[in-house]
Amino acid sequence: MAEPEDRLATARAVVTDAITATWRQLARRGEVISEEVRDAVLALMVERSPRAKFRMIAERSELLTHEAERLVDSAAVFMRHTGANDYGTYFASHLAMIRVVRRGEYDLEQVPERAPAQLPEDCGTPDAAEWVAKARALKDERRAEEAREAFTKAVRQARAERNPVVEAEAALGLFASLPNIRGVRGRKLEHAEQAVQAYRRAADVEGECHALVAMITVLTDVPDPQRLAVALNRLSTLDADSARWWREYSTTMHSGDLDRTISGLRWCVDHAGLLGYHGRANRKCCGTASWRGTG
Repeated sequence: MAEPEDRLATARAVVTDAITATWRQLARRGEVISEEVRDAVLALMVERSPRAKFRMIAERSELLTHEAERLVDSAAVFMRHTGANDYGTYFASHLAMIRVVRRGEYDLEQVPERAPAQLPEDCGTPDAAEWVAKARALKDERRAEEAREAFTKAVRQARAERNPVVEAEAALGLFASLPNIRGVRGRKLEHAEQAVQAYRRAADVEGECHALVAMITVLTDVPDPQRLAVALNRLSTLDADSARWWREYSTTMHSGDLDRTISGLRWCVDHAGLLGYHGRANRKCCGTASWRGTG
Protein backbone atom coordinates (compact mmCIF):
# COMPACT_ATOMS: atom_id res chain seq x y z
CA MET A 1 0.00 0.00 0.00
CA ALA A 2 1.44 3.37 -1.00
CA GLU A 3 2.10 5.98 1.68
CA PRO A 4 -0.44 8.85 1.85
CA GLU A 5 1.98 11.41 0.38
CA ASP A 6 2.89 9.04 -2.44
CA ARG A 7 -0.77 8.48 -3.24
CA LEU A 8 -1.39 12.23 -3.11
CA ALA A 9 1.47 12.81 -5.57
CA THR A 10 0.01 10.13 -7.84
CA ALA A 11 -3.43 11.72 -7.63
CA ARG A 12 -2.00 15.11 -8.55
CA ALA A 13 -0.24 13.54 -11.53
CA VAL A 14 -3.46 11.82 -12.67
CA VAL A 15 -5.41 15.08 -12.40
CA THR A 16 -2.73 17.04 -14.27
CA ASP A 17 -2.50 14.43 -17.03
CA ALA A 18 -6.28 14.30 -17.40
CA ILE A 19 -6.64 18.07 -17.75
CA THR A 20 -3.72 18.29 -20.17
CA ALA A 21 -4.95 15.38 -22.29
CA THR A 22 -8.46 16.82 -22.40
CA TRP A 23 -7.16 20.28 -23.34
CA ARG A 24 -5.19 18.80 -26.23
CA GLN A 25 -8.11 16.63 -27.34
CA LEU A 26 -10.42 19.66 -27.45
CA ALA A 27 -7.81 21.57 -29.47
CA ARG A 28 -7.64 18.75 -32.01
CA ARG A 29 -11.38 19.10 -32.40
CA GLY A 30 -11.09 22.83 -33.01
CA GLU A 31 -12.14 23.95 -29.51
CA VAL A 32 -9.24 26.22 -28.57
CA ILE A 33 -8.98 26.95 -24.84
CA SER A 34 -6.26 29.34 -23.75
CA GLU A 35 -3.30 28.21 -21.69
CA GLU A 36 -4.33 30.73 -19.03
CA VAL A 37 -7.66 28.96 -18.54
CA ARG A 38 -5.97 25.56 -18.56
CA ASP A 39 -3.43 26.63 -15.94
CA ALA A 40 -6.13 28.18 -13.75
CA VAL A 41 -8.13 24.94 -13.89
CA LEU A 42 -5.02 22.92 -12.99
CA ALA A 43 -4.34 25.18 -10.00
CA LEU A 44 -7.94 24.75 -8.85
CA MET A 45 -7.85 20.98 -9.16
CA VAL A 46 -4.74 20.42 -7.08
CA GLU A 47 -5.66 22.90 -4.34
CA ARG A 48 -6.64 20.90 -1.22
CA SER A 49 -8.54 23.49 0.82
CA PRO A 50 -12.26 23.75 -0.10
CA ARG A 51 -12.39 27.37 1.05
CA ALA A 52 -9.33 28.24 -1.01
CA LYS A 53 -11.01 26.63 -4.03
CA PHE A 54 -14.10 28.82 -3.73
CA ARG A 55 -11.96 31.90 -3.16
CA MET A 56 -9.84 31.04 -6.20
CA ILE A 57 -12.88 30.66 -8.44
CA ALA A 58 -14.27 34.01 -7.29
CA GLU A 59 -10.98 35.84 -7.78
CA ARG A 60 -9.72 34.34 -11.04
CA SER A 61 -11.83 35.43 -13.99
CA GLU A 62 -10.49 32.55 -16.11
CA LEU A 63 -12.37 30.08 -13.91
CA LEU A 64 -15.73 31.75 -14.50
CA THR A 65 -15.60 31.35 -18.28
CA HIS A 66 -17.46 28.95 -20.51
CA GLU A 67 -14.06 27.57 -21.56
CA ALA A 68 -13.21 26.57 -17.99
CA GLU A 69 -16.56 24.81 -17.62
CA ARG A 70 -16.03 23.02 -20.91
CA LEU A 71 -12.56 21.85 -19.91
CA VAL A 72 -13.64 20.57 -16.49
CA ASP A 73 -16.77 18.89 -17.85
CA SER A 74 -14.82 17.20 -20.64
CA ALA A 75 -12.18 16.02 -18.16
CA ALA A 76 -14.92 14.38 -16.08
CA VAL A 77 -16.18 12.54 -19.16
CA PHE A 78 -12.60 11.61 -20.13
CA MET A 79 -11.88 10.04 -16.73
CA ARG A 80 -15.13 8.10 -16.63
CA HIS A 81 -14.39 6.86 -20.14
CA THR A 82 -11.10 5.42 -18.86
CA GLY A 83 -12.88 3.74 -15.96
CA ALA A 84 -11.60 6.15 -13.28
CA ASN A 85 -15.06 7.01 -11.98
CA ASP A 86 -13.81 8.54 -8.71
CA TYR A 87 -11.80 11.09 -10.66
CA GLY A 88 -14.78 11.70 -12.91
CA THR A 89 -16.82 12.54 -9.82
CA TYR A 90 -13.98 14.74 -8.53
CA PHE A 91 -13.99 16.81 -11.72
CA ALA A 92 -17.79 17.00 -11.76
CA SER A 93 -17.79 18.38 -8.21
CA HIS A 94 -15.54 21.22 -9.34
CA LEU A 95 -17.84 21.99 -12.24
CA ALA A 96 -20.63 22.36 -9.67
CA MET A 97 -18.42 24.68 -7.59
CA ILE A 98 -17.79 26.95 -10.57
CA ARG A 99 -21.51 27.22 -11.28
CA VAL A 100 -22.36 27.89 -7.63
CA VAL A 101 -19.80 30.70 -7.42
CA ARG A 102 -21.04 32.22 -10.67
CA ARG A 103 -24.57 32.33 -9.26
CA GLY A 104 -23.32 33.68 -5.93
CA GLU A 105 -25.12 30.91 -4.06
CA TYR A 106 -22.50 30.27 -1.39
CA ASP A 107 -21.20 31.65 1.91
CA LEU A 108 -17.42 31.49 2.07
CA GLU A 109 -17.46 31.44 5.87
CA GLN A 110 -19.51 28.24 5.79
CA VAL A 111 -17.03 26.46 3.52
CA PRO A 112 -14.48 24.42 5.53
CA GLU A 113 -10.84 25.46 5.40
CA ARG A 114 -9.65 21.88 5.40
CA ALA A 115 -11.13 18.54 4.39
CA PRO A 116 -9.75 15.03 4.92
CA ALA A 117 -9.55 14.12 1.23
CA GLN A 118 -9.86 16.80 -1.41
CA LEU A 119 -7.91 14.82 -3.97
CA PRO A 120 -9.14 11.25 -4.46
CA GLU A 121 -5.84 9.74 -3.37
CA ASP A 122 -7.44 7.28 -0.99
CA CYS A 123 -10.24 6.09 -3.26
CA GLY A 124 -10.27 3.05 -5.49
CA THR A 125 -8.45 4.55 -8.45
CA PRO A 126 -7.68 1.96 -11.15
CA ASP A 127 -4.09 0.85 -10.78
CA ALA A 128 -3.59 1.07 -14.54
CA ALA A 129 -4.28 4.81 -14.60
CA GLU A 130 -1.89 5.29 -11.68
CA TRP A 131 0.84 3.36 -13.49
CA VAL A 132 0.39 5.52 -16.61
CA ALA A 133 0.68 8.70 -14.51
CA LYS A 134 3.78 7.35 -12.80
CA ALA A 135 5.33 6.33 -16.14
CA ARG A 136 4.78 9.80 -17.60
CA ALA A 137 6.35 11.42 -14.55
CA LEU A 138 9.37 9.13 -14.86
CA LYS A 139 9.65 9.93 -18.55
CA ASP A 140 9.60 13.66 -17.79
CA GLU A 141 12.49 13.03 -15.39
CA ARG A 142 14.32 11.22 -18.22
CA ARG A 143 14.30 7.92 -16.34
CA ALA A 144 13.59 6.00 -19.52
CA GLU A 145 14.00 2.42 -18.33
CA GLU A 146 11.85 2.96 -15.25
CA ALA A 147 9.23 4.69 -17.39
CA ARG A 148 9.09 1.71 -19.77
CA GLU A 149 8.67 -0.66 -16.82
CA ALA A 150 5.80 1.45 -15.49
CA PHE A 151 4.12 1.62 -18.92
CA THR A 152 4.46 -2.17 -19.22
CA LYS A 153 2.79 -2.64 -15.84
CA ALA A 154 0.05 -0.24 -16.92
CA VAL A 155 -0.62 -2.34 -20.03
CA ARG A 156 -0.91 -5.53 -17.98
CA GLN A 157 -3.11 -3.95 -15.34
CA ALA A 158 -5.35 -2.30 -17.92
CA ARG A 159 -5.93 -5.67 -19.55
CA ALA A 160 -6.85 -7.14 -16.17
CA GLU A 161 -9.23 -4.23 -15.57
CA ARG A 162 -10.60 -4.57 -19.13
CA ASN A 163 -9.83 -0.90 -19.69
CA PRO A 164 -8.83 -0.63 -23.36
CA VAL A 165 -8.37 3.15 -23.40
CA VAL A 166 -5.75 3.09 -20.64
CA GLU A 167 -4.16 0.04 -22.27
CA ALA A 168 -3.85 2.00 -25.52
CA GLU A 169 -2.39 5.04 -23.76
CA ALA A 170 0.19 2.85 -22.03
CA ALA A 171 1.05 1.08 -25.30
CA LEU A 172 1.59 4.44 -26.99
CA GLY A 173 3.75 5.44 -24.05
CA LEU A 174 5.93 2.43 -24.77
CA PHE A 175 5.92 3.34 -28.46
CA ALA A 176 7.10 6.89 -27.75
CA SER A 177 9.78 5.72 -25.32
CA LEU A 178 11.70 3.88 -28.05
CA PRO A 179 13.78 5.55 -30.76
CA ASN A 180 12.79 5.02 -34.40
CA ILE A 181 16.01 3.24 -35.34
CA ARG A 182 16.88 -0.09 -36.88
CA GLY A 183 16.68 -2.90 -34.37
CA VAL A 184 13.79 -1.52 -32.33
CA ARG A 185 11.28 -0.60 -35.03
CA GLY A 186 9.65 -4.01 -34.74
CA ARG A 187 8.93 -3.37 -31.06
CA LYS A 188 7.61 0.11 -31.83
CA LEU A 189 5.23 -1.35 -34.39
CA GLU A 190 4.00 -3.94 -31.91
CA HIS A 191 3.21 -1.24 -29.35
CA ALA A 192 1.45 0.97 -31.92
CA GLU A 193 -0.57 -1.95 -33.26
CA GLN A 194 -1.58 -2.92 -29.74
CA ALA A 195 -2.81 0.64 -29.20
CA VAL A 196 -4.78 0.49 -32.46
CA GLN A 197 -6.50 -2.71 -31.39
CA ALA A 198 -7.25 -1.42 -27.89
CA TYR A 199 -8.72 1.85 -29.15
CA ARG A 200 -10.80 -0.13 -31.64
CA ARG A 201 -12.22 -2.26 -28.81
CA ALA A 202 -13.10 0.95 -27.01
CA ALA A 203 -14.72 2.38 -30.17
CA ASP A 204 -12.46 5.42 -29.74
CA VAL A 205 -12.09 6.67 -33.32
CA GLU A 206 -9.82 9.59 -32.51
CA GLY A 207 -7.54 7.40 -30.45
CA GLU A 208 -7.38 4.75 -33.16
CA CYS A 209 -6.44 7.38 -35.75
CA HIS A 210 -3.64 8.58 -33.52
CA ALA A 211 -2.33 5.03 -33.06
CA LEU A 212 -2.58 4.30 -36.79
CA VAL A 213 -0.49 7.38 -37.53
CA ALA A 214 2.08 6.10 -35.02
CA MET A 215 2.26 2.86 -37.00
CA ILE A 216 2.57 4.71 -40.31
CA THR A 217 5.44 6.88 -39.08
CA VAL A 218 7.46 3.73 -38.47
CA LEU A 219 6.29 1.91 -41.59
CA THR A 220 7.67 4.73 -43.74
CA ASP A 221 11.09 3.44 -42.70
CA VAL A 222 10.30 -0.29 -42.95
CA PRO A 223 10.03 -2.25 -46.23
CA ASP A 224 6.59 -3.70 -45.50
CA PRO A 225 4.24 -2.28 -48.17
CA GLN A 226 1.39 -4.65 -47.35
CA ARG A 227 1.28 -3.68 -43.69
CA LEU A 228 1.56 0.00 -44.61
CA ALA A 229 -1.32 -0.34 -47.09
CA VAL A 230 -3.52 -1.97 -44.43
CA ALA A 231 -2.81 0.86 -41.96
CA LEU A 232 -3.46 3.56 -44.57
CA ASN A 233 -6.68 1.92 -45.74
CA ARG A 234 -7.97 1.69 -42.19
CA LEU A 235 -7.05 5.33 -41.54
CA SER A 236 -8.88 6.37 -44.71
CA THR A 237 -12.12 4.88 -43.36
CA LEU A 238 -11.77 6.94 -40.18
CA ASP A 239 -10.17 10.19 -41.38
CA ALA A 240 -9.93 10.56 -45.15
CA ASP A 241 -7.99 13.85 -45.02
CA SER A 242 -5.34 12.53 -42.66
CA ALA A 243 -5.03 9.33 -44.71
CA ARG A 244 -4.55 11.33 -47.91
CA TRP A 245 -1.67 13.26 -46.35
CA TRP A 246 0.02 10.24 -44.82
CA ARG A 247 -0.35 8.24 -48.03
CA GLU A 248 1.49 10.96 -49.95
CA TYR A 249 4.10 11.29 -47.23
CA SER A 250 4.83 7.54 -47.09
CA THR A 251 4.97 7.32 -50.89
CA THR A 252 7.37 10.26 -50.93
CA MET A 253 9.65 8.78 -48.30
CA HIS A 254 9.79 5.46 -50.17
CA SER A 255 10.69 7.16 -53.43
CA GLY A 256 14.20 6.62 -54.68
CA ASP A 257 14.05 9.68 -56.93
CA LEU A 258 15.38 12.91 -55.38
CA ASP A 259 13.18 15.23 -57.44
CA ARG A 260 10.10 13.16 -56.58
CA THR A 261 11.05 13.26 -52.91
CA ILE A 262 11.48 17.03 -52.88
CA SER A 263 8.22 17.67 -54.77
CA GLY A 264 6.38 15.24 -52.52
CA LEU A 265 7.64 16.91 -49.35
CA ARG A 266 6.62 20.31 -50.72
CA TRP A 267 3.14 18.90 -51.39
CA CYS A 268 3.06 17.78 -47.76
CA VAL A 269 3.98 21.30 -46.66
CA ASP A 270 1.28 22.87 -48.84
CA HIS A 271 -1.39 20.41 -47.69
CA ALA A 272 -0.49 20.13 -43.99
CA GLY A 273 -3.88 21.64 -43.21
CA LEU A 274 -5.36 18.21 -43.91
CA LEU A 275 -3.92 17.15 -40.55
CA GLY A 276 -5.79 19.77 -38.57
CA TYR A 277 -4.26 20.35 -35.14
CA HIS A 278 -1.13 18.34 -36.05
CA GLY A 279 -0.48 20.17 -39.30
CA ARG A 280 1.87 22.83 -37.95
CA ALA A 281 4.53 20.42 -36.68
CA ASN A 282 4.40 18.27 -39.80
CA ARG A 283 4.56 21.31 -42.07
CA LYS A 284 7.73 22.48 -40.33
CA CYS A 285 9.34 19.03 -40.47
CA CYS A 286 8.57 18.44 -44.15
CA GLY A 287 9.50 21.99 -45.09
CA THR A 288 12.95 21.64 -43.53
CA ALA A 289 13.52 18.31 -45.26
CA SER A 290 12.35 19.51 -48.69
CA TRP A 291 14.54 22.59 -48.77
CA ARG A 292 17.56 20.60 -47.69
CA GLY A 293 16.86 18.26 -50.58
CA THR A 294 16.84 14.95 -48.72
CA GLY A 295 14.98 14.53 -45.43
